[in-house]
Amino acid sequence: MSTLAASTLQWIIILFAVIGVMAVTTWVLNRRRIDVWSQVAKRYGLKYVPPPEGPLVIGDVEGRAVRMEYDEASSDRDLGGVENVRISVGLTGVPPGMTAEGVPGLLGDLAILAEERIEFDAPDFDRDVLVKAEDEQSVRAYWDEHRQRVFLDLIEVAPCDQVLICDSGLRTELRELVSDRDRLQALLDQLLAKAPQLDQHKGEVD
Repeated sequence: MSTLAASTLQWIIILFAVIGVMAVTTWVLNRRRIDVWSQVAKRYGLKYVPPPEGPLVIGDVEGRAVRMEYDEASSDRDLGGVENVRISVGLTGVPPGMTAEGVPGLLGDLAILAEERIEFDAPDFDRDVLVKAEDEQSVRAYWDEHRQRVFLDLIEVAPCDQVLICDSGLRTELRELVSDRDRLQALLDQLLAKAPQLDQHKGEVD
């Protein structure tokens, strides 16, 4: 066998070995995700839906809707890919159509330039939260000083990549390669603790 042929064969063997390792690693990570998600569901008394329909965790915690799923559009389904996990809990009395997105740091500085954003004459909140809605009056009534602080605190401490309010729910998104049960449970605990403070009940605002 010529030197070139031997070298080519070695590279082919290495390539297949790498692909094999990645495939096994992906299987192990997927298996871990299934185990972790089912454990999270069990802890909160939620329903775990396995693949192919899932993985998905759904149900209610003390009457509040909870959902944990993968964002198909922004997840990497290739070997060893990173998944974008979305966890949401329902809110009561959020102004229809309102979105509030945490954009701390440099992103917040850029968000100030966004069109159609609503500002509240609150420097920290205006810098770190991008709020949009059609009914500006109801949104201003909703975002009192207390709710602004609750949302800013969540942005600061939540172990995730994104915090937002949309579709009448409080939602977080995080990208993960290896599912971490403690991190997911800590995040869900924080959402469930903050959600009541972000509710708006009938009669609260005239």
